[in-house]
Amino acid sequence: MEAEIVLHVGGGPNRDVHAALDFDRHRYKQAIGNVPYFQNNLQKTNGVLLTSLSAPQIGPLGRNPYVMFNLQCYFPEKVR
Repeated sequence: MEAEIVLHVGGGPNRDVHAALDFDRHRYKQAIGNVPYFQNNLQKTNGVLLTSLSAPQIGPLGRNPYVMFNLQCYFPEKVR
């Protein structure tokens, strides 16, 4: 039996103000890709993918725009 292992990572409002709304998702994707464990164990092609991205939203006080996003990390299939 083959097993597919997928890690889901979600992100959303960050209280820090960034010039670009897409800063966080790129930062998280890059950070995951730079961790030695993930470098050695994720699929070599498309190991980390952006699977959803919301439209820009405004925080509760009417400032600090943000987007919600999900990343998926794909490990190679293994026979168990």
